[in-house]
Amino acid sequence: MSNRKTKLLLQFFFLFFLGFMAYFKFSFHELWKDEWQAWLIANDSGSLNNLFALLPGEGHPPLWFLLLKLVGFTKLILPNIQAHHLLQGFHLLMYAGSLYLFLFKFKFNLWIKITLLSGYFLFFEYGVINRSYVVLLFLSFLISWLSEHPQKTFWWLTVGLFLLCITEVYGFFIALSFLSFIYFRIRKTQGDVVSKYWLLPFSGIILGLLVFLFSVGVFSGSSSGLSSFSSFDGKNIVEKIFLAIQSLFANTLWIGATPFSSQEVSKTAILFSLSIILLLHLFLRKQKWMYLSYFIFISCLFLFTLLFYQGGPRQWGVHLILLISLLNHFKVDRLSPGLAMFSFYLLLVSIVFFQGLHNFKIVLMEKSLPFSNSKHAGHYIKNNISTEDIIIGVNKAYCTPVIGYSERSFIELPSQQAFSYFIFNEKTYLPSPTDLEVFARNNSNKKVYVVSYIPFPLGQFKNLVYVREFSRRNIRNENYFIYYINPERL
Repeated sequence: MSNRKTKLLLQFFFLFFLGFMAYFKFSFHELWKDEWQAWLIANDSGSLNNLFALLPGEGHPPLWFLLLKLVGFTKLILPNIQAHHLLQGFHLLMYAGSLYLFLFKFKFNLWIKITLLSGYFLFFEYGVINRSYVVLLFLSFLISWLSEHPQKTFWWLTVGLFLLCITEVYGFFIALSFLSFIYFRIRKTQGDVVSKYWLLPFSGIILGLLVFLFSVGVFSGSSSGLSSFSSFDGKNIVEKIFLAIQSLFANTLWIGATPFSSQEVSKTAILFSLSIILLLHLFLRKQKWMYLSYFIFISCLFLFTLLFYQGGPRQWGVHLILLISLLNHFKVDRLSPGLAMFSFYLLLVSIVFFQGLHNFKIVLMEKSLPFSNSKHAGHYIKNNISTEDIIIGVNKAYCTPVIGYSERSFIELPSQQAFSYFIFNEKTYLPSPTDLEVFARNNSNKKVYVVSYIPFPLGQFKNLVYVREFSRRNIRNENYFIYYINPERL
């Protein structure tokens, strides 16, 4: 195929794929509570001081929250635009940048690009779900492209590596890997001289690491900051090692090949993981500088998964992001026919197969079942309950997505304070009939509603009147019940 035809096909596929992603996101995806959590913290916390004060409890560095705060200012220009459209639109814009880099700047064969994009992580986990990992995806692909000629792009690399470190802790691992990669690229052309082309990107990583550590409270001495990084208890160490191995290899690169579990070791998953490791070793060893860069990343990721946070597919998938970003520079044509080349293509085909099959299943599930009932509950509140009325929310974590879709804050008891986001590990308070009665009497000039994640026993709560429930079948089995406090029963 000629270069002109290939370029036209890429342009067509870019527009088609991005259009399909937009259609699927806006038509079928219901935002999860962790998607709403970041948006509501960014836009409802008030000042930047308040925002940064919340980050230790979240365990995430500030970049995604700051970007969402900037996006939230769009409401000043377009006050009628819905919050979930803003969030998904911005996420789609970041994804479009990642897609452009992958399709037009990466060296993979056209059909490899198309099939990889049809896989679970590049389509659903980082394309449909609106989390900070799309920024990590974009920056990783950008740095991979810029690393082709680090002597010409070292200023941009410095900025990119800094931003990568304040996106997620996994971004720091990717940054370290690319720092090694950049060093070997420069050494190949500049000899043994360590120049500004390497030292500046290195300084960007150090600065990014310091911002990350301060923002998540590691140096604050607060239990909230440290709790995000202290889950290892030393018990069952062998089992935890096997869990980390199966999570990062079989459960990621061959996702869906074995029954998924982050809590129980699977012999099949371990066998598959060892097979993946062997395949990686057989072809990466032919290009040692890339092997070392990959080893730095996977070692950091493994130790973090083992010692601090087990995570789930969203976290483990950064392994695939890094692998794709590095293999963009892999010289396949330098592999002589034999075991190394066979290993490369066997791993690539297997990744494409399992990723694509799993993505197909997840997309069908997403299309046929809502994630929870929060979207319908939130839209009902927005359209049927006046903003002059008061809504008491029971269980802040469950209420967060409903608040996001209704675009209004709720009241928590017993503090009687307004809230829109939740605090991790915060205990849920179930109000008593007396609590509700006292609150309603103190606000007798307004209608008072209650939104709960569990049904109230109306025989015990005689002052409540059932309004509506949202309990249709959903993936998370998260249901909502709305009541009205009848002033005549107080």
